[in-house]
Amino acid sequence: MKVRSSVFASFILIFEVIGIALFLRGFFPVPVKSSLSSKNKLSDLPAEPLSGSSPNSSRLPQPLFKRVVIMLVDALREDFVFGPNGPIYMPYTRHVVERSSSHSFVAKAKPPTVTMPRIKRTVWIELLTLCIMKTKELTKQVRDKVVEKYEAGLGYKKISRALNISLSTIKSIIRKWKEYGTTANLPRGGRPPKLKSRTRRN
Repeated sequence: MKVRSSVFASFILIFEVIGIALFLRGFFPVPVKSSLSSKNKLSDLPAEPLSGSSPNSSRLPQPLFKRVVIMLVDALREDFVFGPNGPIYMPYTRHVVERSSSHSFVAKAKPPTVTMPRIKRTVWIELLTLCIMKTKELTKQVRDKVVEKYEAGLGYKKISRALNISLSTIKSIIRKWKEYGTTANLPRGGRPPKLKSRTRRN
């Protein structure tokens, strides 16, 4: 039994819509609402047990802090704060933790994290830039060697094997040398002035 193209396209469209909906549902999660109603009052909450008071006391405990400041530090090593050099690196944070006026919570994350790809990308770009600069420095020397071996009577394949360069690159270097008389990289504007004048006379 053959399925019509319109029916097949409809199924594909429905599956695509369902997939997009599932993706959006996971990417933008719905905020979880609190089980407590907004009409509830603070007095409706159960009181926390206090030392020296009866467990059935309905009196609310006094707040320990008037203001709470949450400091979140991403990708910070634990020993940077709590290690032996903590008072040197982060003296104020270490002092606040030691005098028990704040509480510390250390979360251990397993790689891969967001920071690791950034470090790899930065290192890779620097290495790639260094390799490109080194290649540009050696390009003129390599091209001159290609021309020298070509003038010595070696063929394209022998030059390619001797210098470990692709055959197409060898042909391109020789073609440019025959046409322009140089192995240097020419500017985008065209040929050097002497070559332009020589071409005009021809």
